[in-house]
Amino acid sequence: MTHRRSRLSQRHRRLRLERLEHRRVLTAEVEPNDAMATATLLLAKDDVSGLLATESDRDFFKVDLQQGDKFTLLDINISPNYDVIALPQGFDFLDSTGSQLLGEYDGIRFSYTANQTSSYFVRVHPRSMFGTVVGSYTFKTEVNAFSGRTELEPNEAIASATPVTGGQVFRGAFSNFDSSDV
Repeated sequence: MTHRRSRLSQRHRRLRLERLEHRRVLTAEVEPNDAMATATLLLAKDDVSGLLATESDRDFFKVDLQQGDKFTLLDINISPNYDVIALPQGFDFLDSTGSQLLGEYDGIRFSYTANQTSSYFVRVHPRSMFGTVVGSYTFKTEVNAFSGRTELEPNEAIASATPVTGGQVFRGAFSNFDSSDV
C-alpha cells in the first residue's frame, strides 16, 4: 500500500518552469566617484542608482564609445513599473577632456552619437530646472553600436574612394584640418 501511494505521489509531482521577465543588473555608484578619474564604469545596457548627499556633491560615470555608437540616457528617476516619478537631478554629458557636450535638466532622455572613439562621462549634479534636488537617483543607459560603412584609407583620390550605396550610413574621420576624403 505504501509503495502504491508513493508511486501516485510521484505521478503528480512535475517540474514546472516559468519564463521570467528580462532583468538587468543594477549598477550602483562606487564612491568616491566625484571626479572623472574615479568615475563608475557604465555597461552597454545599465540600470544605475546613486545618491547626491549634498548640494556640492557630483557623481561621475564613464562609458567607452566607438565612433558612430549612440549613447542614450533615459528613465531618469522613474520606477520600474512607471508608477513613481521623482524630481530629477541635472545630468551633463562630457567628452574625455571634461567639455560639456549635452546637458539635461528636466528629466527627459538624451542621446549622443560619438564623433570619435573615446571615453565619455555622465556627470550627475543637483541643479535642475526644478531647483536644487539632492537625494537618491536612478537612470538607465543604452549603447547602440554603429551599423554602417566605415571609410577605407587612403581615400584622397577618386581612384581610392570608398564605395557607398544610397541610403547607407557612413562614417569617417579627417586626420587634420586640410584633409579631404572622396
